[in-house]
Amino acid sequence: MNTFQSFLAAHPLFSDLSEEDQNALSGCVTEQVFPEGARILKSNDPADAFYMIREGQVSLQIHAPHRPPLMIQTLGPEEVLGWSWMLPPYQWHFDAVAQTEVSAFQLDARCVRGKCEQDPRFGYLLGQCFSKIMLERLNATRLQLLDVYGHPGGIR
Repeated sequence: MNTFQSFLAAHPLFSDLSEEDQNALSGCVTEQVFPEGARILKSNDPADAFYMIREGQVSLQIHAPHRPPLMIQTLGPEEVLGWSWMLPPYQWHFDAVAQTEVSAFQLDARCVRGKCEQDPRFGYLLGQCFSKIMLERLNATRLQLLDVYGHPGGIR
């Protein structure tokens, strides 16, 4: 079992994937390192990959004109960065910035989508995994917006 497959087998979202499914994903992975301060994702850019964080911290942010970025969530080891690769028009919805040096597995979106199309069962399982991630991001955004609107001096 390679490093990526070991990571998947231990990951709470992906541990139910079979060895065959893990092998399928392994064909789409490369290892990446981002220096502190690097912009990993930029809103509206093509969502051509997603990342499984091994080490480091990444902040998810929303940018609005004439305002400082609104931090939605901080992601760390074992968390997944990016779900927009799954749904047309395949564009990022948030910015992501490395708060520390980040080591991650990068998965090529076209490769993974191709494997999902070839094996609908696999696509369904992966869709279930990423639905949990989308729900988590939606809840984090909602909580952050409640916090902003609930404090004097927040966005109005």
